[in-house]
Amino acid sequence: MNDVRNGKVYAMLFFFFIVFLVVGGFFLTVMLTNDESKNKKDDPESKIHEEVAKDESKKIREDKDYIYFLNENIKSSNRDISYKEVAINIDSSDARTIENTINNEVGELEKTYLVLSDQNLSEEEQEKVIYKDDNIYKASYLRFDRYFARDYASLVSLKYDFDCFDGEEFVKAESYVIDINNGTILSNKDILDNYEVTMEDIKVKIRERLENKQTKIEKGEEEVEVILIDETLKALDKDENYTLFIDKGGFLNVTYLVKTIEQDYNDSIVID
Repeated sequence: MNDVRNGKVYAMLFFFFIVFLVVGGFFLTVMLTNDESKNKKDDPESKIHEEVAKDESKKIREDKDYIYFLNENIKSSNRDISYKEVAINIDSSDARTIENTINNEVGELEKTYLVLSDQNLSEEEQEKVIYKDDNIYKASYLRFDRYFARDYASLVSLKYDFDCFDGEEFVKAESYVIDINNGTILSNKDILDNYEVTMEDIKVKIRERLENKQTKIEKGEEEVEVILIDETLKALDKDENYTLFIDKGGFLNVTYLVKTIEQDYNDSIVID
């Protein structure tokens, strides 16, 4: 009988011991968590990290992309000719400079748009008109591409001329690559350094591409190559003859002018 009673006592003591461990462990965990949170709040370094995290976004409007467009005036849907303002949704002086530069240019280019029916053309000039659609006499305009990847926002501006006699002609390409963390515009050297690429690396890839695309035509009694590869590569020695941008996949791209014995054209290639 005593053995049974002792067994019950031992069982109850064991039960209370388990309960004590569970409850005590719970309160101990809560106390440690509160102390850790308090220490974290009081830690100046922790506050600095929190402030940095809050300042990581340089966006002016969170509901907009880093680059968007406003007040588009479509002149010709068929010819993809329009004039629109660029908005750089990044709070920095570099962003404002890009906006002002591009939008001032768009404003000036819009003045070049002339309609055919307003021109007093001679009969000889009228006979030379080839492109009569949309009643366009001549115009200069920009087309834009934009890309967002990793820490970069890229805006590519392509300028074209059009007239009713010769059609559309590519003029030049410009690009703007902005670090969205600090709002600064990156130079070509900055971009190449970030991707650990040199202009010689780019020239090698372009040469390979152009050699694969090379064609020949008969000129007189001989065949001549259409693409002027050496002249194209030589032009890349000047920054104004190529543009760099980072596409949505985070890859580095270069846009450049291909020189030919016929009509030069714009081309792009992925570098990395």
